[in-house]
Amino acid sequence: MARSPTAAQGQIRFGAYLRRLRDARSLSLREVAQHVASITADSAGRITGAYINLLERGTCIRVALPKLLSLAAVYNVAVENIIAELPEPLRSQRLTDLEAWRAQARPVPEPLVRVPQRHERTDRELDELFATRARGFTVAWEWKTA
Repeated sequence: MARSPTAAQGQIRFGAYLRRLRDARSLSLREVAQHVASITADSAGRITGAYINLLERGTCIRVALPKLLSLAAVYNVAVENIIAELPEPLRSQRLTDLEAWRAQARPVPEPLVRVPQRHERTDRELDELFATRARGFTVAWEWKTA
């Protein structure tokens, strides 16, 4: 069965949104999958890097609510924001699922307060890294205190 052009565009927009969330946190597909595995209690919310890749490319869009909850926790955004980016009719279905999920008082993964990013380092850490790699010359660090 062929997809309609609007459905394909919605899938691509949703995938681009997920990619922006992941890129904003400097996470690889594998790192997202590892964080999801660390916060989910059951397999319903687990996601592999390959599945995230399919979502980001707009190939696969039939994503279940537990997986959306896991992604929202890793990206530290409200699940409603992620659901809002889904194309219709999936958006309406997932909002209904979310209401039922909350009405049943089912557990929601706690958001990761801070996901370490690869490029976040303090000045002291960068200075130490540079000092271990520098050979044959020294740098006067007085300019940092001035």
